[in-house]
Amino acid sequence: MATNSKPKPSFFKVLIAKFTTQLRLPPLFMLKFGEKLHENVTLTINNGESWNVRLEQDGGHHYFTQGWVKFVKDLDLKMGSFLVFWLVGNSTIKVSAYGISGCEMEFPDGESQTDSDEPVEVPLRRSARNAKGKQPVYTVKKEAWTICDHKPESSAETTNPQPESSAETKNPRFNFVLKGYQGSRLSIGKAFATETGLVYKRAVVLEDTQGRYWPVALDKAKTTWFRLDMTTGWSEFRKENRLDYGDTCLLEFIPTKNVIRATVIKTKN
Repeated sequence: MATNSKPKPSFFKVLIAKFTTQLRLPPLFMLKFGEKLHENVTLTINNGESWNVRLEQDGGHHYFTQGWVKFVKDLDLKMGSFLVFWLVGNSTIKVSAYGISGCEMEFPDGESQTDSDEPVEVPLRRSARNAKGKQPVYTVKKEAWTICDHKPESSAETTNPQPESSAETKNPRFNFVLKGYQGSRLSIGKAFATETGLVYKRAVVLEDTQGRYWPVALDKAKTTWFRLDMTTGWSEFRKENRLDYGDTCLLEFIPTKNVIRATVIKTKN
């Protein structure tokens, strides 16, 4: 009789400022599984390559430190990259990396990344044949093809607010008045989500007016109508930036930084 295997513990991280030297692990993940982890951890990626990193505690938080810099450099990770970590053993963590395009990064089998080589984006529907020894490339798994190889939908009318036009900026913008049901998740307007490419991504980075970065997960509903929500991370951003019900929030996509700048406009009492 077939049995369902228990899902492996996992967490995700969107790489934001200062990620190149160390990476902080989620406190809740460490609270649940920290005792199982060794101080020396092996990170493995989809081609079988692995990196040894050290897990250290500082100020009540746990970080990947020694060895993390090389991992970031070898994979050519950028700000806005999305990583998913699966705990597969006391000293082994499997990592899936997604580029800022939203597509999973894959590398040639059996070859280590070199300092001089950089990943290149392979056009969709083109054969990504990698001769042994060549640099890693971005490719798309069959499952993700419908996400990455997707023509933007027309900006038909939806029940969500649409981005406002502005003579001051050509960047896509989207504003809304926070409602009571938007405390833990926020639905994004279809036109804004399509123009900025959010429909292809699993997470996004918000930048507040103080220059702080907030990784937020995205959830695209499997429905016949369009719905894309900001979920994990949205509530924390809202509370820390004192975005209260009735306040207005302006979201502006900044292409040069691959972030969404969020400006809170308080309601006058």
